[in-house]
Amino acid sequence: EPNALPEHGLAEHGHEHAGGHEHGHEHVASSTDIGISVMLLGCVFFVMILFYLTNWRDDDIRRYSWTIISSTISIFTSVLTFSALRDYFYSGVEVLLGMAGVEGLMWPKLLIAYTLFLGLYICLQITIARISGAIGDGGKVHLDAKAWVVADTIRHDYGEIVASHHDNRHRAHKGVALIDGREVFVRQSPVELEKRVRSMKCYATLLAHMTGFAAISVGNAWQHMLFFRVSPGRAILPMLMSTGIMLALFHGADRFRHHLASMDDMHDERDELYNEEVMECEHDIAGLALSFLSVQVVRFAIVGALPDLHGHDTATRIDLGHALLLYLAGIGFAVGSVALVLFEDRMQVSGKLLHITRNTLAMSFSWCLLYATRWLVAQFTILQALHASPGSMGGHLLLALMVTTGAAALVFFLDKIRDHVGERHIGGIIECIVMALSILVGFSWEGCFEAA
Repeated sequence: EPNALPEHGLAEHGHEHAGGHEHGHEHVASSTDIGISVMLLGCVFFVMILFYLTNWRDDDIRRYSWTIISSTISIFTSVLTFSALRDYFYSGVEVLLGMAGVEGLMWPKLLIAYTLFLGLYICLQITIARISGAIGDGGKVHLDAKAWVVADTIRHDYGEIVASHHDNRHRAHKGVALIDGREVFVRQSPVELEKRVRSMKCYATLLAHMTGFAAISVGNAWQHMLFFRVSPGRAILPMLMSTGIMLALFHGADRFRHHLASMDDMHDERDELYNEEVMECEHDIAGLALSFLSVQVVRFAIVGALPDLHGHDTATRIDLGHALLLYLAGIGFAVGSVALVLFEDRMQVSGKLLHITRNTLAMSFSWCLLYATRWLVAQFTILQALHASPGSMGGHLLLALMVTTGAAALVFFLDKIRDHVGERHIGGIIECIVMALSILVGFSWEGCFEAA
């Protein structure tokens, strides 16, 4: 009796197949099934490509790949964190003032932007000073003290100090140690110094990007004030105002760092680490903010409408000619950045202003390429039928893939030129372009994560 049900089911199933396929259980893939399948195959393919690039036989390609990956992760992490922090402040102001929302009110938005900018900038200064040891250290730790550490990057204990009882058969600063019965490559290294440099680079990059986005919010809020948003000529004034404010702030912070270094009557490596890392962050902050505001003005001049506070286009009509003009503007910014690299030794300007201008031009090139490619993709009407218009999730993903593929191809092309011409002639130019491409790829993928 217990077997009756299975036998009946088998007989019925056999009858269905004997009678034809009209009662069969053939599965029809839904759009969700297809989407998941494409995502799975795409993820596997993408991971394989990243694995190949980060293990390429050319050292430069490996370094460029890691630079772009690091910048991409840093940018979308910073953007999402800053957006959450900004929205939290918006909600607090709404509750405090009893308003329905601050989206349409520019003065509360401007006040919040300034608060976030100054708060993040101060947090950046304190974090780097604390990690470098410029404050709170007292010179008690010897940063130059060297020890033998594991040099095999595949091992989980890479960078850890090798115990003294291990057998070190070494020459100069490299050697081999016996760890758990296996021979492992080791090297002599200033452990504490390298640890602090890595920590500084990590937190400084994240905080610099967040501070840069806060500076963008400040300038963007000014650009959307009634007086400035009426024409491109007026919209460029907030960019000049932001330049002056940031230069004054950076100058004041520089004097504070020198005063801090003189308080303990010694200027050592901790103060140098602190000063160098902060200056590099300031160049990135200013370059990020000024480049975005500059491209906002360029887009305004091309299509006749100022983009909104989130950088989205408000123009009713954008055609192929507009995209080509924005590409040309991007090329102009790139040429200007390259010219500064070539002739920086002959220019009678301060190093800080020169670095900020070069970063601004390079990042403006990235912003132009990003938005011009978005305008170009919008011209293909077939993408509307495929649900891949620029505003959709599919459109964001398509744009990111196009930008990433183009950036990878350009990196390989530049590396070939570098191999033939030599490091001395164009090394600085290529580094500048790769930095701009890393920003471009980072913001293209940030758009995907924001849409998701």
